[in-house]
Amino acid sequence: MVVTTVYATLGESAVVDAVNELHSNTLLCNRKSVEKLAKHLSKMPTLKNIIYTDEKIAPKDRVNKPVASGVDVYSFEEVIELGQRNPTEFTPPKAKSMAVVMYTSGSTGTPKGVIRSEEHTSELQSPL
Repeated sequence: MVVTTVYATLGESAVVDAVNELHSNTLLCNRKSVEKLAKHLSKMPTLKNIIYTDEKIAPKDRVNKPVASGVDVYSFEEVIELGQRNPTEFTPPKAKSMAVVMYTSGSTGTPKGVIRSEEHTSELQSPL
């Protein structure tokens, strides 16, 4: 599993670009972002799941589960429960395994993905 960070300050189009560049099938965001990102689902054909957190969400705003047509939407708590009910064997990474892709604003153009592994750090040059 590779973790990718795209800061909210980079905007929704940066999220779309990162999902597409990495062929991501799952996105983790705050509940507030589910509806915003759902408007872009047609531009993210590999996305199948959205997991949301309720960080800094008032209890009164947690009543209804967010919906995004065309993908499965899970709360973070639901994902924890799914993992507890369906344990899998841990597969340790290798030194060359990609660990994190962090998107930065860069100095020009669209945000750039920087790859971090145990072995090195490099800028993402092309889609994986």
